[in-house]
Amino acid sequence: MTMSKRITDSKIIKSDSLTEKQRDDFIEKLYFVHSKIFSGIDQQTFRAYIFNKKATSQKIILFYDKITVIGYCAVHFFRITADDTYHVIRAEAGILPEYRGNSPLVKFMFWEIYKHALRHRFRDVYYLGTLVHPSSYHNFHKFCDVIYPSFKQETPQVIFHKIQTLIQYLSIKLKGPIEEMTCEVGWITRESVEEQLRWQQREEDDIRYFLKMNPAYREGFGLITLIPCTFTNLLNVLINLFKNRIMK
Repeated sequence: MTMSKRITDSKIIKSDSLTEKQRDDFIEKLYFVHSKIFSGIDQQTFRAYIFNKKATSQKIILFYDKITVIGYCAVHFFRITADDTYHVIRAEAGILPEYRGNSPLVKFMFWEIYKHALRHRFRDVYYLGTLVHPSSYHNFHKFCDVIYPSFKQETPQVIFHKIQTLIQYLSIKLKGPIEEMTCEVGWITRESVEEQLRWQQREEDDIRYFLKMNPAYREGFGLITLIPCTFTNLLNVLINLFKNRIMK
């Protein structure tokens, strides 16, 4: 079994303090890494994802092997309603394949979600993903107890209604009816034919479910995924993160 390469450092970027010129320079360097991980979108589209104009705040972390950037995660926070009762978290992330074995990326993302939900514990807080690869859905299913859609339960109409509100606000374009839970993203994970085949042959229920719900993910379509950031769900995330750490 091939050992993963080691991430040696990370750095938080305060995007609000960057000038437009600094943002352009930052995106140019980051897109170079992104394009090794994903295809499907150009640099300007990538910039719009990373510096989301509708976000009330955002945090970007870069991962390094010595002085070389090998991955990133951008987490965005939104207030959807004027009375501040409805908060949504979104993220984009990517890391070079040879560093994925024990990556801190998942822990960083969940920790940011946890902190934001805790600060706004008297509000309705949700994570909304448009997942373009079964590995992403598998990770969320591994750590979260409640996730929509899921093979574990039917998606209630109230959840469909919430998702409809969110995707309209965030200008997410559906591929078909809301019940199909797929949308246009454009990001396509770079992987070999052998890697694609391995995912098709995986037998885990959540992976089989993703492939059933989003069979066109190789064309840049994403599975809309909603995670309620309730106390119980976040507690399960912490427990599962701890178990995962102990087992490694």
